[in-house]
Amino acid sequence: MSVVLAFVALGEAAAAKTNNLWSTINICDTHKHPNKLGVRGRMPNDGHKSHTLWMKFIAQYKNTNTHKWQKVTSTKFEKLGDGSTSWRSSGKTFTITFAKSAPKGTHFTFRGLVKYQWRNGSTVVQSASRTTTGGHPAMDSDPPGYSAATCVITK
Repeated sequence: MSVVLAFVALGEAAAAKTNNLWSTINICDTHKHPNKLGVRGRMPNDGHKSHTLWMKFIAQYKNTNTHKWQKVTSTKFEKLGDGSTSWRSSGKTFTITFAKSAPKGTHFTFRGLVKYQWRNGSTVVQSASRTTTGGHPAMDSDPPGYSAATCVITK
């Protein structure tokens, strides 16, 4: 009986970590943020208070010819802090610029990709990545509470 309970407890801890590892779109071409794509991520600590948590944000668009996601731009890895809290979150807002020759009505579908690193000093001890999904408690969203997997921006 105690062995079963131990496995259940381990499963719950793993689920809590998975629930705190996500990325979402929190801004998608609004009146307040025209031609902007906001990508936000959250990551749990790894159980070591001395380890630091890092994120990198990548904007991608879906190529209509190949149907593959391609990188538009990205940030460098950003240090969020140490593992003294349950989780850390951050975000980046990208400005989407269309070519001058693109006709009005041209549109692209975007998503975000967040890469996560847990570091001990300068050594990466764990890494992960997540593409954007909806339904997350996204801070600084426009409109408030907005969380989506993709974003369509039209010229």
